[in-house]
Amino acid sequence: VQRTWDRLDIAIMGIGLPPAATPPGASIATPAEHRLSNVAGDVIRHYYDPAGNIIRWEGQTRMIAVSPEQLTRVRLSIGVASGVAKAGAILGAARSRLINALVTDAQTASAVMDLIDGRGAAA
Repeated sequence: VQRTWDRLDIAIMGIGLPPAATPPGASIATPAEHRLSNVAGDVIRHYYDPAGNIIRWEGQTRMIAVSPEQLTRVRLSIGVASGVAKAGAILGAARSRLINALVTDAQTASAVMDLIDGRGAAA
């Protein structure tokens, strides 16, 4: 299965909030993931900071999932997210190159643009 991920040409993935933004009982995140700091969000549990730098964590090597390096080579990587609270996660995902297209609503898109323009909470 993992070898076929090198041939992906389209991927559709959700963009998640940082583990710290979700109570431990309401999340599948491990304690190691909850201890991560400076996390903007995740795509397939590949975490990144606001600048888009991938944050490695101890359980990452045990996941059966497409790697961040493979995702950055996919021709069309569509991130799906909604809600103003996800603006920073969306921007970090785009900066990380884990996604190169976005499906969202107008209010969330406006919040992302505000971050880019320096009018949002954190760019």
